[in-house]
Amino acid sequence: MIGIVQMFERLGWERVLEWYEDITSRAYLASVCEWLASLRFENEDGPPHTWKLVGATGRGQMVMSFETMNCIACFDLLRDDEYTYYTIDQFLDIKMNAADPGGMGQATLPHSDGGAALRIHLSVEGKILQNISLEDIMVRFGDRGKVKASDCRVIHSLLFGTPKLSWRHINRLPMEALWVSKPVDQICFASMKQHWKIIVVVFGHQYTVSDDQGHRFQYTDPSAAQEAAREEEMIDEENEDEPPGPRGPRQQYARPHR
Repeated sequence: MIGIVQMFERLGWERVLEWYEDITSRAYLASVCEWLASLRFENEDGPPHTWKLVGATGRGQMVMSFETMNCIACFDLLRDDEYTYYTIDQFLDIKMNAADPGGMGQATLPHSDGGAALRIHLSVEGKILQNISLEDIMVRFGDRGKVKASDCRVIHSLLFGTPKLSWRHINRLPMEALWVSKPVDQICFASMKQHWKIIVVVFGHQYTVSDDQGHRFQYTDPSAAQEAAREEEMIDEENEDEPPGPRGPRQQYARPHR
């Protein structure tokens, strides 16, 4: 068995191990929601490396493609034709399918009891790889104790080098994989599928995000809330310093002649 780092290098994924999440304190929530609400999938019938997710924001049209993702970080260091590309339905399938390597379930879940796939059924190496995957590959914050079929595909790719998955491909699959259950600061989003209409209402420091499926979340900017609390404390302190009783007339100050 090769080392963890070598597993990532074999797929051209070594940059994944250098990825730092949450290095930006500000999340442009409204722009993200605008982009998702207006999203369209271009070149759907073409090879995956030609796919484009295009949406509009207040800053203009934003495009997510293999090229633009490489502007963030070059996660796929192998040639495009060296990778194996599942179809959307195959990769997001909740069960093993014909596109998966033979024996993938047994190879990735050696301690399975035949029931629901759980984290305790993974090997030691599989648990380490799933931890990294949940943070930097197939990100999610819920159901971390469970192992999905897509988790097994990523783990098998890293453990055995087959199939050679493209990080850019599996991180820009439309539909369910497009909006992951990942919180932005204090807000925790549920799954919101492509073409669902998302509305963001801003009132002071509070953001309300809703969609046409009945999901509704609220997010308060913590830094703004803290600043408002400090201002209220200062006002209270000023009021305490004032003597009791009615206020007298304002004192007039004469300007010196120049």
